[in-house]
Amino acid sequence: MSGWLLGATKVRVVLSLLGLAALAHGQTRIWVATNGNDAWNGYAAAYAGGVVGPKRTLAGARNLVRALKEADALSPLGAIVTVRPGRYKLYNPFVLNSRDSGLSGARIVWRSELLGQAVLDGGRDVTKWLDAAHRPPMPEVNAAARKLV
Repeated sequence: MSGWLLGATKVRVVLSLLGLAALAHGQTRIWVATNGNDAWNGYAAAYAGGVVGPKRTLAGARNLVRALKEADALSPLGAIVTVRPGRYKLYNPFVLNSRDSGLSGARIVWRSELLGQAVLDGGRDVTKWLDAAHRPPMPEVNAAARKLV
């Protein structure tokens, strides 16, 4: 447990130092990209070497915002989380709650970099289609509707 706490302290110090670079335009800027990595700092739209690059997941960006808020390292003007174009497969629900909200005058804004180009996909891929003659029985479906499926 003490190793975890020591690691968390190191992360907070690093986040605080790196947070200064993200404040160049007033608000903390965090980036998410399909080719990102949640181990990167999230402060660049594209990989720039070392740990400088976008987060890979929405959860990674959310967790960074939470860590910055807890360390009091978020800009007093709030944050903008920009999601770059691409398909983001969600295997679990993406949840934002009161921990993720901004304050008066310090909003936390989530936005797509290009309108309609960041797709959050929480559906399942259907890969084994069967024609009606080969489909298994579906007792859970109303008998009248089975003929239409």
